[in-house]
Amino acid sequence: MRPYFYLGGNRGLTQLVAGEFFYVNTEDRSITPWILLGGYWEIFVDDVLCALARPGDTFLDVGANMGYYTVRIGARVGPEGKVFSFEPNPHMFDFLSDNVMINAFRERSQLFKAAVGAEAGETWFSFQRREPGGGAVHEDQLGVEDEIRVSVVALDDAIPADQSVHLIKIDVEGFEPQALRGMRGLLARSPDAAVVVEMAFEQWQRFGDPIAILREAAGDRDIYRIHHQGWIQPLPKDDPASALEAGFVSYLLLLPPTAERRAQVQKFLQADADPRPVSLRLSRVQRLRQRLRAWLNGR
Repeated sequence: MRPYFYLGGNRGLTQLVAGEFFYVNTEDRSITPWILLGGYWEIFVDDVLCALARPGDTFLDVGANMGYYTVRIGARVGPEGKVFSFEPNPHMFDFLSDNVMINAFRERSQLFKAAVGAEAGETWFSFQRREPGGGAVHEDQLGVEDEIRVSVVALDDAIPADQSVHLIKIDVEGFEPQALRGMRGLLARSPDAAVVVEMAFEQWQRFGDPIAILREAAGDRDIYRIHHQGWIQPLPKDDPASALEAGFVSYLLLLPPTAERRAQVQKFLQADADPRPVSLRLSRVQRLRQRLRAWLNGR
């Protein structure tokens, strides 16, 4: 059993699956329960990111929340690596900062209490205290209880011009297109950078054609869908939309087409996977069911 201690003030202390110390927000009903129960959050994403992380790498955690991936990948890049973490929610930023400190990662980490967008500025940020991982950026004030004004940075400005990166995780609740647009220069000077990004198809439409945004961000990188079952599926580069439902919400992997990068994720590939969305495969499944039913009736 992993240890867990309630410290009061909506704060607990436990350990992640590999032994890293971790403070959790006990008000949270979305992420904290999974960490307390198993030491993991989003196993299907965690496995891919950990496979891609190497000692000495530079990692960007965009939408860091309490710092789960900051700690998990921070442990893998080691003291020679670097971690840049971005979180606009001040309540979650306190947990992020404390989790960096308790794991002695301060020397390898740089933390930004800010949202990430296409350009520097300010914007509104709303969140729910019992589900802080769902906090979202929006231009207009909504008038909800938990709503604050936050700073916005572009990654092209926040990351030093002489710094390349190797691994990026972006989960900013539908604001990913703007984050990607603000890091064009960074991606151009980081050809080895692998990007794991959450895509909510309908939310991305606020900023243009989601497929065009995805293609521009990917550039020469191959595009994979990270399935919740733990395997990854290469998408047709000329037509990724053919393998994504209109209501698609999950993570994609943008991977440099090098032998080393492909070898890192080889174990997650499912070669015989049907690349079409479930909605397009249903007719085939239904036909098979009908044939089976007819055969059983004949028996």
